[in-house]
Amino acid sequence: MSNLTSASLTHPGMRREGNEDAMCVRPDLGLYAVADGMGGHAAGEVASKIAVEVIEAFVNDTRDADVNRTWPFPYDTALTLNGNRLKAAIRLANRKLAGAMQADDSLRGMATTAVVLLMAKGTPLVAHVGDSRLYCFHDGKLHRSRRITPGSASRCGPACSAMRTRGAIRGATS
Repeated sequence: MSNLTSASLTHPGMRREGNEDAMCVRPDLGLYAVADGMGGHAAGEVASKIAVEVIEAFVNDTRDADVNRTWPFPYDTALTLNGNRLKAAIRLANRKLAGAMQADDSLRGMATTAVVLLMAKGTPLVAHVGDSRLYCFHDGKLHRSRRITPGSASRCGPACSAMRTRGAIRGATS
């Protein structure tokens, strides 16, 4: 059994007055997510909100999932069931962002980064998209998780194709 304590705080940073962050803290799901809308891009606050809402909804809807369910994307046998849940949740968020941009010209170019922790049966699973990071406090020290590099993003599949240069969830073909 794992002992997980979480805290969340958001700040707009030193350059902007508006905050483009969105968070999800759902201990009942073992889900912790932060999306940071990219400043300088259109509607970063909308992108981060959409990403977190879609990820939360999919993780919630699949809490009792099994490999035999109908998945929105091909099931990746190289990943665990919960790894597939995280990957699909991020790809669905990406798809939703793409749809929102197609439907509303004012949202074109919106982007967000994200980091998601899913604590599944005592096993932590982490998904990073972009430069948002997860920090763990262990042995009296705060440790920053590594971020996905452009090379490792390419292994994520089509959902990450638009993330390789800036590391942001963007509307990509998924």
